[in-house]
Amino acid sequence: MRSNRLRYALWHNWLPTTDPFALSETDARRALVTRYVNAYGPVTIPDLAWWTGWTTADANAAADGIGLSVSGDAANLLGGVRLLPTWDVHMVAHKDRSHIIDDRHVRFAYDAKGNAASVVTRNGRVIGIWDLGKKDEPLHIRVAPLTTWKTSMWDSVEAQIDKIRVFLNQPDVTIERCTDAVDLTTAKKNQHLYPLSE
Repeated sequence: MRSNRLRYALWHNWLPTTDPFALSETDARRALVTRYVNAYGPVTIPDLAWWTGWTTADANAAADGIGLSVSGDAANLLGGVRLLPTWDVHMVAHKDRSHIIDDRHVRFAYDAKGNAASVVTRNGRVIGIWDLGKKDEPLHIRVAPLTTWKTSMWDSVEAQIDKIRVFLNQPDVTIERCTDAVDLTTAKKNQHLYPLSE
């Protein structure tokens, strides 16, 4: 769950049968656009340029002839209630994020530099913020709704939290219901990593 717990591998050990230089740059860019659209579509040229870091001209060239209005698979995977981690690709795959978050809630989910916090989504739209805290033992998860939640919503969120508990192999979890989210645009540096913790 945290960056210092990632495991790294050498390319030839991880993907021994894949040649990273098999495609030309042009073909590689087109393949990347196709995968991006199939995962996160519909997208726009500004989305593509922002996500890849390409110029608008390069994005247009790479996307030439590729339909950008395809409905991607990622949206289908985010049905129901989900707790997404910090920097989840769903939160950073588009330049225009109005389809996933209301304007009035953006400051609770993104800091001034655009870093995305851990969020609660329902059918792909942000409805709350959650925080794993700075330690896994004991496991203490904070949740702050950005909308009014019924008991059934809390039940769904708590079911997702229990999956995190199981994943982290923890016997117990304490869930703290917070009433207010932190404005990350004015918060201290790196507050997006722990948006509800002191």
